[in-house]
Amino acid sequence: MDEKNSRRGRRPITKEEEGTLRIAIEHLRAPTPPRDNYQRRIEASVARFGVMHPLLVSPTESGCFHVLDGARRLQAAKNCGISGLLCRPINDRERELTAQIFAEEGNMFTQAEALSALIACCSLTQEEAALRLGLSQGAVANKLRLLKLTEEDRSAILSNGLTERHARALLALQPAHRGEAIAKIASSNLTVAAAETMIEEMRTSRAHPCRAALRDIGIFYNSIDRALSILHNANIPATLSREESEDGVTVTIHVSRGTNSVPCERFT
Repeated sequence: MDEKNSRRGRRPITKEEEGTLRIAIEHLRAPTPPRDNYQRRIEASVARFGVMHPLLVSPTESGCFHVLDGARRLQAAKNCGISGLLCRPINDRERELTAQIFAEEGNMFTQAEALSALIACCSLTQEEAALRLGLSQGAVANKLRLLKLTEEDRSAILSNGLTERHARALLALQPAHRGEAIAKIASSNLTVAAAETMIEEMRTSRAHPCRAALRDIGIFYNSIDRALSILHNANIPATLSREESEDGVTVTIHVSRGTNSVPCERFT
């Protein structure tokens, strides 16, 4: 990477294409991240490939730049001996929205709304937004999907402490059924996997309500078949009759006694 080959004596800030600047590391300010396993993996990647995406920065009164997103990449670059990094300065509105997207105290929906607003105000595609923010395109798309949930859904999800993955799973249901699903997930403390299974069952039963009815009918006729088998095994002649009415279907088992046939069991 050209970052590794930067020479001493170069200007601390140089303009690059697409609204980016290459800024000397000593002019970048960010909190020092913990040296945990995640940080070690980032350093291994930076040592091999360099820093792949620009850091998001905003200028300070001292002439330096505050890193809004990319503190771990900055620390990895320092440890790998890289002297300058590609950065993207952002204006006040972009800075405000970007801070909301990455705010740890923010909730998933305010983050999604900020992301949508950033895309709109900067006329970005999802792919361009992902590159600008250092996220995957899938992460951007998943965050924006949350905005399909109604305000009522969002309030219930937050008040019940559900996760973002729970929220995305609920999108498989029609709005009228999400409240019931949220209540079940919360009351049973369902994992995401268990919630997805429950939601799929709800979705299928509501999309195909006749399937449940057919299953019940099958159980009904199996019970009749078992009753007939018991009679036949006991060498008792038996037949069926069926009557339909507004109240449903009545099936009667008739047992022969001599020349007469009398009902011995009715199922409705």
